This record gives sequence, structure tokens and C-alpha cells, in this order.
Amino acid sequence: MNTIDTELQLLETLGEAQKSSRSVSQRDLAKLAGLSLGMTNMLVKRFVSRGWVKLIRARGRAWVYALTPEGFDEVASRTFDFLRRTASTVKVYYDRIDSFVLDAKGKGYDGIVYDAPFDIEFIFRYSCQRHGLFFYMGNPDMLYPELKGVRYIHVGACEGLPEGEKTSSRIAGEEDLPVCVDVDVVGIFAHR
Repeated sequence: MNTIDTELQLLETLGEAQKSSRSVSQRDLAKLAGLSLGMTNMLVKRFVSRGWVKLIRARGRAWVYALTPEGFDEVASRTFDFLRRTASTVKVYYDRIDSFVLDAKGKGYDGIVYDAPFDIEFIFRYSCQRHGLFFYMGNPDMLYPELKGVRYIHVGACEGLPEGEKTSSRIAGEEDLPVCVDVDVVGIFAHR
């Protein structure tokens, strides 16, 4: 997690604690935000110095952390920036995947069998639908009877390929059998 995301995570956690009107310790904040106690302490001090958080003595050694209006503005601004970056990243992934699917169609494949992480599955599904290719989700070995005689590309982990071939597409046997492409070959995880 980078510093901006870490700060946003803690600011959001402070805001949630404030909404619930409960007093939380820095240890509680650290646990809720998934940060170390030292990092939480450093960030709270930074937020106070920037005017984003106000410390209010509750009782004894207990403190209440309150986001100031400037703190809420900062959360809104950072959330918007995060969503903008996310949309930009999805666009990059979409362009690469769409190009991959269009290339598969141009090479005469009938569809894609997707057996990889779910976070980008919807982009493959949409691109296949857009270009008139079928889309199956799951292990191609389980679907093989349904796919007999169909030319498809398996996008997934490509388990069982020799180590040197895991980063390139490969035709398994005859030409009408599937091509297995490791998700990294599509180039989607190279962009960060």
C-alpha cells in the first residue's frame, strides 16, 4: 500500500469511528486500518499538524479523534483521485484485453475459456460479447465435452506447461485443440 492510500485508509477509519460516536484508541485505529501502531501514531500527528484531525481529551488518558471539515474535504478529494486512477487503470486493462480478444477472433478462434483471477473476468466477458466470441468461465478440462471441436483460447494459469512456455501461447496438440495463454501474456499485470 503506498503512502497516499495508507493515509486515505486511516482518514476513512477515523471518519467511520467518528460517525459511530465511539472513542477509539490508536491501537484500535491501527487494527481497524490494518496499519502498525507506529505508522498510525505518525499519521495521526501528521493529520493534526495539517488541521485534518482534532484531538479532544475524553477522560483520563483517552482521546477522541475528530475529522475536521478540512479532513472531510481531504477524504473526498483523495477518494475522487483514487476512483479516477482506478477508472484509468481499468481502461488500460480493457484496451489490452479487447485487443487480445480481437486478435483471437482474427486468428479464427471461436471463444475464450477463462480460468484466472475474477477481478478482470468481466472485461474478458464484455469483450467476447462485443466481438461475437463465446465466453466460458472455469476449468476447460471440466468443459471439454462441450468444447469438443471448438477452437478456443484458454486464459489462465496454464498449469502443467514447461517453465519456459508459461509466458507464451502454445498450441496443445492438433490445431483444433485449445491454446493456453497465461494471464500475464495479455500484459494486464505488467501495468501498475
